[in-house]
Amino acid sequence: MTKELVNEKVTKQNGSRDAIPTPCGRGSGCVSEASYNHRGGVNVSIDSQNPSPQPSPARRSIRRGEGACHNNSGTPQRLINVKNLFAYSPIRLFALKRAAFTLAEVLIALGVIGIVAAMTIPNLVQSYKKKVVETRLVKFYSTINQAISLAEIDYGNKTGWMVDDVDVLWDKYLKPYMKYTKEETINNFVLTGGDRKFKRVYLSDGSVFVFDMYHHDTYGGHFYFCPFEKDCTSDNVDTPDYISKIFRFGFWPNESHERFKYHKNKGVEPYLVNWDGKEASLYTNKDIGCNKTAEGMFCTEVIRRNGWKIPDDYPFKF
Repeated sequence: MTKELVNEKVTKQNGSRDAIPTPCGRGSGCVSEASYNHRGGVNVSIDSQNPSPQPSPARRSIRRGEGACHNNSGTPQRLINVKNLFAYSPIRLFALKRAAFTLAEVLIALGVIGIVAAMTIPNLVQSYKKKVVETRLVKFYSTINQAISLAEIDYGNKTGWMVDDVDVLWDKYLKPYMKYTKEETINNFVLTGGDRKFKRVYLSDGSVFVFDMYHHDTYGGHFYFCPFEKDCTSDNVDTPDYISKIFRFGFWPNESHERFKYHKNKGVEPYLVNWDGKEASLYTNKDIGCNKTAEGMFCTEVIRRNGWKIPDDYPFKF
């Protein structure tokens, strides 16, 4: 039987529509709707005697109502416009030129990122260390004085503790009431300028404190606190760098000398020996004031007076 394509003729008369069915044959240019694959797209109708496989285009290429054709059984089927079958070919998509950054643009972007990082990272590190110092400083102050208060319950008021050795003060009055990771006795500490016995105690938050027994009319001593362990264990701490790393306290509860008046009947308090009581001298004292040319022994009191927060005018960075 000869196959031929006959254009659909549509006649609208009295509300009726007549179509002349035509066979879908090889070379006819039509595609049967029956060959539409709902998952794979549209497949060109293939004559069983003369197969001619075609690629699968996008579903939208179907143009409904343009005509009809017969299959072998004589059933009318819709025509599909074949000219758009290759409009969305994968080959064509890959052939499109894709936009990309040039090497120069990438290098410029990296340079800008590096500049921003160099400007912001030091400030972030400074802010972090400042927060750590504040947190650990107030924690130590609370912990050491809580231990003294608990010891007073067992051994009476601290003004009557007549101890002349760091091991006695530690083993009897402090150790039983504190949590720590390690303790050791040392014979020298870099800030003291002389040889004497010290106790060094390591705390669980990474901080360390060192104390001695410094004799006057009665007994007491210095407490040196380091928020970071390495600053109390290194022998290479030099002025003025160490001033911002080691905080000074004093413990002279029964000292009668006038220059120790701010420590009398007190626990472990920020160092105030020889302070004249003037706010400004905490900074300006040429020997032990909180400034870059002195020993900075009043710096702990400066922070305490600001609610244990490092003030904006604090002369040292961390």
